[in-house]
Amino acid sequence: MLLNLSRVNKNFVWSYLILMWLLIPLLILFKIDSYYISILFSLNIAQSFVIGAIYILHISGILTYAKKEIMVQYLAFGGYLVGIIFIYAFLQREHFIYYWDFSAYWNTSIQFNNLLSTDFIAASKQIYASILRDDYSVFPTVFLALPLKFLGTSYMSYVLAIYTCFLYPSCLILFLLCIKIADQIQLNTKLNVLIIFALTFTFPIMIAPMLGGYLDSIGLIFIGLSLVILFNNDFERLNVKAILLLAACLVLLTFTRRWYGFWIVSFFGSIGIAFIFKWILEKDFRFKQLLQVILNFFIIGASSALFLVIFFNEFIQRALTNNFKNAYSAYYFGDVLSNLQNLFYHYGAFIFIIALVGCIGLLFISKTRYISIFLVTNLFITYFLFTRIQSLASQHYYLLTVNVLILFISGVILILNYLSKIKYAKSVGLVILAYLVLCNFLVTFTNTNARPVTYFSSLFSDFKQTPRVRTDIPVLKQMTADLKEISSEHHKVYVLSSSGILNDDILRQIEMPDNSNALPFMNLTHHVDLRDGFPVSFFESDYVVIALPTQYHLGESGQKVVGILAEEVMNGSLKNNFKPLKSYTLDNNVEAIVLKKTSSITKEKVELIRSQFRKIYPDNPDLF
Repeated sequence: MLLNLSRVNKNFVWSYLILMWLLIPLLILFKIDSYYISILFSLNIAQSFVIGAIYILHISGILTYAKKEIMVQYLAFGGYLVGIIFIYAFLQREHFIYYWDFSAYWNTSIQFNNLLSTDFIAASKQIYASILRDDYSVFPTVFLALPLKFLGTSYMSYVLAIYTCFLYPSCLILFLLCIKIADQIQLNTKLNVLIIFALTFTFPIMIAPMLGGYLDSIGLIFIGLSLVILFNNDFERLNVKAILLLAACLVLLTFTRRWYGFWIVSFFGSIGIAFIFKWILEKDFRFKQLLQVILNFFIIGASSALFLVIFFNEFIQRALTNNFKNAYSAYYFGDVLSNLQNLFYHYGAFIFIIALVGCIGLLFISKTRYISIFLVTNLFITYFLFTRIQSLASQHYYLLTVNVLILFISGVILILNYLSKIKYAKSVGLVILAYLVLCNFLVTFTNTNARPVTYFSSLFSDFKQTPRVRTDIPVLKQMTADLKEISSEHHKVYVLSSSGILNDDILRQIEMPDNSNALPFMNLTHHVDLRDGFPVSFFESDYVVIALPTQYHLGESGQKVVGILAEEVMNGSLKNNFKPLKSYTLDNNVEAIVLKKTSSITKEKVELIRSQFRKIYPDNPDLF
């Protein structure tokens, strides 16, 4: 019914959807238990999500080929099942404590789901307040509520929910979009459809962050739908419906993760550049049409901005006034050149070279010329906007991955089309392609050292997401139990360590998913100088856990709040204020020592330590 979307069906679907949403205030009015309201709410979110995406794909003509070719439907279904099997096999091999970003949204999803089931009104208020103020907004977790109710709250269930709700739909949209592009260059054969499917659903840079616990692939859905609307229309001829749908996609993208805002800014700039090229290169593209593009630009931007200013004013003010560059300075590694090298090596020469072929090839085809200009311009503007603030982490590459993937697939299709003119060359090319794609996948997700796989490893991504295994979990559990026994409301713990071997969040999350706060009497550790500031809570704590050698996750230069204090405790002015109680040997031969404060720390000592920070950061007196 949804795939056909006839006029009768559309009316029925929209009426049904409106009715389902109207049921919620009625249930609240009649004081029905929040648990049942939460199920209806989660179901409505899922239905609205699916129906909205299908509607955009339908009006853009993207579903035409999928409806005609049963193979596309079989591939879509088979791709989902294979993805589930891969995730299960991968995560079954992990033995890990998930912390920080690996567990942030897992924890948030569980807590929000519990609140939704017990107090629907409070949960609704939290969604709105979180969008306004939180860097880790609960908005993405709303979409996971339904699957988590049925799958449970384990890490496996959480990742399967991300795949089902975010990554799989994203891959499906991009699969259909690439089929449409192949159709525009008259290379839409069944073999090419199969190739597009394989390349889309096995692209390592798409899959890896999900396995790491990141749900940021939610943004790929709205990026994909935005590109579907954009690529299917002449931008100067967009109707009101398409303009409003595009504006809605951009607004929702803003709510997923704040840093997708860089893609949105780049989106407008890239469209402008693409159409300036069109105005210069095409004689029949007149200045009047360029003005229409600018008008459509303005309508999309103004309608999105007006909505945000009226209903999410605090969100806009925070985005515009916060000094994110200062706060995240410790997350910027190396210089401009080294970050560009990291970008190249993250995707690998294999992907980038073929993507470059795709970019050039599309430029020589009139129907896709401006798609290529848009994709490349958008990629570089987004990259340079983001790296002004910080370096890219694995999840941030989602900002660029859609563009790279489309150009890569286009390059593969164009190369194979060229080889088809030479006897046996296409068959040989397909074999080589299959070999390289398989090796690229295995190099990213396994620790294999097999020569046939690693022989060309220099061509592939240098990013690895292999099953994470810790051998010291029993030791960490024992340390947590010991700390829980000696700590209390008035005798708190501070963990002076900031690495993947030991940090406060590892001890906090060690009993997940059953307990998200295994050490309730532990102060939050200050990890990053210009984000967290002077660690007053350290001086108020009675127990300190310190790691030797001193542990950093960003490097000593941006984590003086760890390094200086560790040095003062072990060898400096605070040495006589603490005595060791017990030590524990962790992975990588890291020694964790629990220290007890034996005497109070004088104000003079505190100010002496504070003065060290003020010398290092004279322009940040508010933090130190």
